[in-house]
Amino acid sequence: REREKRGQTIVRMAKAREDLVKEKHQLKEELGMVEMRLDGATEQNKALAESKANLEKSLHSTEQNLARVELHKESLEREAEELAQIKEDLTVELAAVQKEKEIQGATLSKDIEQLKVRLLQTTNDKNNQIDKLNKQMQDSLRQAEEDKKEKSTDCDSALIPLL
Repeated sequence: REREKRGQTIVRMAKAREDLVKEKHQLKEELGMVEMRLDGATEQNKALAESKANLEKSLHSTEQNLARVELHKESLEREAEELAQIKEDLTVELAAVQKEKEIQGATLSKDIEQLKVRLLQTTNDKNNQIDKLNKQMQDSLRQAEEDKKEKSTDCDSALIPLL
């Protein structure tokens, strides 16, 4: 009986040993798969870490570019404000120049009208002087003709007795 018990125990132990060996193989296979997954995860982690580092570099570069763009934007805004002020100043100056031009134009128009009036008066005065001189010349010519006729008559009268 004891032998039987021992035999059964040995069979059970052999069976348990066989089950443990199967379980050991299964665990080794599972361990191999877990190690493969771990290796894959490690590679994936390395790739993710590299990708993260690249993204951080890209983010840093983008932040630097954004800072430069902000500075450029501020510079352009200042320049736009300066240009707006210059435009406003030029608009005011242009209005002043146009006003001055209008005033000068009005003054020139008045001066031209006055010069026209003076020219007309001077022309009339000169024409009157010319008319007076013409009249004086005609009077002088008439007087000279009359004097010539008188002298001629006087000479004729003086010559007649001599003949």
